[in-house]
Amino acid sequence: MARKQNKKEAFYFPHDANARRDDKILELRAKYGWKGYGLFWAIIEVLREATNYAYSMSSLAGLALELNTDKDELHEFLGCCIDLGLFTENEGFFYSESLMFRMEQIDETRRKRAEAGRKGGFAKAKSKQNSSNAKANSGNKRKERRRNEIKENEKSDTSQFTSINNEEFPFDNFWNLYPKKVGRKPASDKWKKLSPADKKAIMQFVPKYLKIQEPKFYLNPTTLISQRRWEDDLDSLKIIKNEKIDLNRRKQTKGNKSSKELEIERMQERYSNNG
Repeated sequence: MARKQNKKEAFYFPHDANARRDDKILELRAKYGWKGYGLFWAIIEVLREATNYAYSMSSLAGLALELNTDKDELHEFLGCCIDLGLFTENEGFFYSESLMFRMEQIDETRRKRAEAGRKGGFAKAKSKQNSSNAKANSGNKRKERRRNEIKENEKSDTSQFTSINNEEFPFDNFWNLYPKKVGRKPASDKWKKLSPADKKAIMQFVPKYLKIQEPKFYLNPTTLISQRRWEDDLDSLKIIKNEKIDLNRRKQTKGNKSSKELEIERMQERYSNNG
């Protein structure tokens, strides 16, 4: 039975260049001539393809057909080869000890190469995996550095924001500008939580507010900041202020407050929330 072979090892076996002068071969040639020499090597090729490099004696009919020779002549020829020691018969099989020895050496070499190849493949795969891991670790380190940079930038932005809060619009500027001096500590705490834009808006609002509103209705500083009263509509205060002036003029002539005047005062009180 033929063995499965890959393309690289197909039907290869070593053949001595001086085999024709071997003593046993010379005796074979003396009896069968060059025809016997050719038949011998044809049988060697068959054994090379056979499982375990041995051929069953019970399958000589098929072998004779393959070699295009008579079965009885083949049986006689094999008997001569066995007698000469060119072939060995054992347990119903015949084989060439020389071929088997050489093929065992070749098979062992191939086995070692295959094993080395597997180890090399494993090492290569491991190296590739290590390289992939190194790349992944490198990528993770880059991402980590990027995250740290973002955090540092955020800290820098926060620090810069705090610096602007504390330096560009300090609370003392507001406190000195606003005439109602009550609750400095809570007002200062609220001021620190404001954005620069809010602080700037307050500093722009206060002069207008002081010009429109009467001192007795000034908001407490903390109320002004915490309730974001700088966002109130100043135009409504202007109307109240103008109407108040008219009522004061009429008051001088009538000597008492009208219902309209009382209504305006109530509106102002509601606006200031009593500071």
